[in-house]
Amino acid sequence: MNNIIYKSTTKTPYVCLDADKGHIELYGKSICEDTNGFYKPIIQWTQNFLHTSDLDLNFKIKLEYFNSRSSKCLMDLFKVMDLAYCRGKKIEIHWFCEDDDVDMLEAAEDYQAITNIPIKIMESENKLF
Repeated sequence: MNNIIYKSTTKTPYVCLDADKGHIELYGKSICEDTNGFYKPIIQWTQNFLHTSDLDLNFKIKLEYFNSRSSKCLMDLFKVMDLAYCRGKKIEIHWFCEDDDVDMLEAAEDYQAITNIPIKIMESENKLF
């Protein structure tokens, strides 16, 4: 399975899919027009990793902002992880946000409410992971 890195742009987040370590990192802004085109390979990679790897999955996310289209794609990604988690796969989610970023804190809590995976909300203090 290949590792994949997408560099961030003004409209898309940095993405690191590391099959060797079982890590997914996603940070930056997600306001792209073609969210399905951007997130589909990420979701497919995650699904493939969860079905084929014996490693646990560690997902780190720190988004400054994401639009409603990105929210739908993130929900699809969380559903893939949640299904594997419910089948016994060990998955950790760390959601980083500034302590005063109420929108991102609420977003993390919203995703927590609809998934079985515990989401650890971490104060980032402007540091990346």
